[in-house]
Amino acid sequence: MSANAYAEEAASNKITLREALALATRENVDLKSTKLDIDIAKNNLKISKKFNNPDVVIGFNTGKAGRGQPQSVGVSQLVEIGKRDVRKKLGQENLILAQESYKLDEFYLKMDVRKAYIELVAAKSTYKVIEHQRKLLEELLAIARKKAKAGKAPQIDVLQVEIALNHLVPEENTARTNVQSAKYNFNKTLNLREPNLIFDSYDELLEENENFIDLMAPQPKDKLPQYKSISDLTSSKRFDLKVAKQEVEIAKKELQLVSRQRVPDIQIASGYLYSPQCHSSEGIYEAGAYIGGSLVNIPVFYNYSPEIKNAKLKLEQTKLNYESIENIVENDLKSVYEKFTTAKLNLNYYNQTMLKQSEDFINIAKTKYEKGESDIITLIVMEKSYQNIRTGYVQALADYYTSWIDFLKEVNDEDFTLIKTESI
Repeated sequence: MSANAYAEEAASNKITLREALALATRENVDLKSTKLDIDIAKNNLKISKKFNNPDVVIGFNTGKAGRGQPQSVGVSQLVEIGKRDVRKKLGQENLILAQESYKLDEFYLKMDVRKAYIELVAAKSTYKVIEHQRKLLEELLAIARKKAKAGKAPQIDVLQVEIALNHLVPEENTARTNVQSAKYNFNKTLNLREPNLIFDSYDELLEENENFIDLMAPQPKDKLPQYKSISDLTSSKRFDLKVAKQEVEIAKKELQLVSRQRVPDIQIASGYLYSPQCHSSEGIYEAGAYIGGSLVNIPVFYNYSPEIKNAKLKLEQTKLNYESIENIVENDLKSVYEKFTTAKLNLNYYNQTMLKQSEDFINIAKTKYEKGESDIITLIVMEKSYQNIRTGYVQALADYYTSWIDFLKEVNDEDFTLIKTESI
């Protein structure tokens, strides 16, 4: 897809999370590469079904040695015993593995894109908080200058606010850099064929009404099902367990195939025999036919024991890998379950208590200073606390979204839904 086509998808290169997911699953370079493994596996399946090509054999005797000996022309064919069917089944299992691996990579890509998108939105929101703080301090500086000019406040108040503004400069620079870094990371995760085209997030965390739907997360008040029901569902849906199980099946087929190497194959030959008049003992042209067969590759000197032992070890290795993933899944699922539960709790606390209180406190402190009922230090401290609360709220939102993504990653279900409820 050309750069113009990409640009048409999102005005000014700003895209929503859903658009980013659609773009990544369609154009991600690594995913395209993984998809080719399916075509390769399909071709390998066709290869596994092949029959050996025949050989043409010609024998021609000359000179005195050829007298009384027939000439020959014929065909020989190697017939495999007990190998083609197993090889075909192995090809089918490898095709299934390629398909399951693609599903796994596609799912992980979606989760990575979602997390990178949220991190970009969170970085922009943090920068927005600092910009908002700078505007508050600029307003406060204007008030302090006005009061100092009128003789209602000391000149030190102006200096105090200017110092607070100067301290904010490095934070603002760092926040701006974090936005650019998160944007590059987001585009790296998209990994498109147009590396010079930089996409940006469309959504923001700090809107008047937080849009949980566009960011593909449930409402924080929705109820999380009991852990056991989630655990039971997860074991049957995880892509990595399916891939690991498929690797076990492939190892079984590989063991069968290498064991069949001990079975000799049959070489069948048949053809036409003739003796020219000049070579015939009777002085006439003589003709006939021949047919014969032989056992090929009889395991006398070498019986494929090392290959069979390696195949058995590989089978044991894949079984251990499957068992390991099962153990890790259970522990990881418990971990993300607890993290998401805590993230929900923290976000709801911010929504219900801290945000409203902090906004009320900063407005009250600002009004009191304007009336001369409080000093500038108190107002600056209140303003800094207000910024910390808003920054903490952004982090709580980001934690909520990212822990939800981690949860989806562990349950291997991007369409997982919570129980709708009006209470926590």
